[in-house]
Amino acid sequence: MIKLAPFILLAVFISCTFIETKTVNVDYNGKEPQINFTEETLDFGKMSAGEAVEGSYFFKNTGEAPLIVTNVKASCGCTTPIYTTKPVMPGEQGSITARFDSKGFKGTVYKSINVFTNANTKPIILYLVAQIKE
Repeated sequence: MIKLAPFILLAVFISCTFIETKTVNVDYNGKEPQINFTEETLDFGKMSAGEAVEGSYFFKNTGEAPLIVTNVKASCGCTTPIYTTKPVMPGEQGSITARFDSKGFKGTVYKSINVFTNANTKPIILYLVAQIKE
């Protein structure tokens, strides 16, 4: 069983690498959306093991066309993202809320969230960090 562990971990990593996303191709006469986050890292600070916390990332569409968040994927099942599903019009704001469950963790924990939009071909990576006390 111990000899299989590296292969199992590799298989899980590879399967998480190929994240399915929806592609949105809409022509807005050369105008494009643009997404700008106020913060890209949430620091939950010190928390007890088993505690669940929630925080939000806020963004603004600074482009000239509607912004659509097509998918949001967390790097781990311990993090649950909830995001704006309606188009965010130019000048308007949206948010992504992340719920982190620290059960099973100790020490400093870093997690990431991939955000897919019609403004970028590559995902935007958001981060969260927490220090879990035993």
